[in-house]
Amino acid sequence: MLKNRLVLIPSAAEAEVVLDVFNPFLTINKTPYTVHKANGNGEDLLIVECGVGPNLASAAVAWSVAGFSLSEVILIGLAGLTPDSSLSLGDLVSVAEVISCRLGGMRNGSFEGIDKVLPLASYNSRVKTKLKSSVNRLGLNEVVCVSSEYVSREIDDLNYLKQFKGAEIEAMETAGFAQAASLMDIPWFELRALSNYWGVSDHRKWEWDLCKNQLARAARIIAEGPLRENA
Repeated sequence: MLKNRLVLIPSAAEAEVVLDVFNPFLTINKTPYTVHKANGNGEDLLIVECGVGPNLASAAVAWSVAGFSLSEVILIGLAGLTPDSSLSLGDLVSVAEVISCRLGGMRNGSFEGIDKVLPLASYNSRVKTKLKSSVNRLGLNEVVCVSSEYVSREIDDLNYLKQFKGAEIEAMETAGFAQAASLMDIPWFELRALSNYWGVSDHRKWEWDLCKNQLARAARIIAEGPLRENA
């Protein structure tokens, strides 16, 4: 069966930049998603705008697995950067590991983590990508991503995130799509352009112009061929 490489993009603005590079040869409307197909150097690329947040990203992975044979899942998008990092806004990075946090629900008026609300033997709050030595393979800095159901806005948020030692970027979708892909044993990869510092949630203050070229660069990297090992 023909394998496909799934590319997830959270928002329409990000998708517009990426699709311009991929130049899809076919668009398929399959409720609830529009799937764009492009050439991926030996394997078709399926590009899906998944929506913002971990729940929508994980749902897009599950939906895609049900309808297509996938060889790897890749997410391209923007991310927030810790002010303590030596990286700069506008950089493109590769996610080496995700730390999932602030996922769960309300019980008796208080928030409880997902492992308390619904204990899952297969749930792991830290998941690593299967891309090895991406610094050498892609020429990108590898980072640890902290991911939850919302982005940091308040001082309390920043203090909370600082407890996760080594985490340099923050992105919502990673906690969902990386968990879903890992549970289904599909290699996952993530390329993020750094648009803002933690705590700056106003999109009007994000460095969008700096990131557009980096999102296009990420698309070109993916179009060159599979990211997984021994592909």
